[in-house]
Amino acid sequence: MPPPKLTVHAGTVLGSSTAEQHLRVGGNREVWKASATESDRVAAGKVLSKGQFSAYTRFSNEISVVNENPSNGIVPIIDKYFQVDHRAELTWCAMPIGKPL
Repeated sequence: MPPPKLTVHAGTVLGSSTAEQHLRVGGNREVWKASATESDRVAAGKVLSKGQFSAYTRFSNEISVVNENPSNGIVPIIDKYFQVDHRAELTWCAMPIGKPL
């Protein structure tokens, strides 16, 4: 039996933020503009869009590398959610939206 299709739409809650506007799709991810429910913070919500274990592993590794190497040159992860069964629930992370120089 194939895993259920996990989708994000405007209004989907991603931790302490709510998805508002779809920004792009790339690789194994969808990126959404999201607003924090408790503040006026705006974030980019990166959502794993494929349920394969290899995609989940790469996404998880990316988050680990960012968290283990904080610096001024890397955009920090401000919220995340990983489920043991990555095919049953959305896996995502949120980071501040960068501003062009």
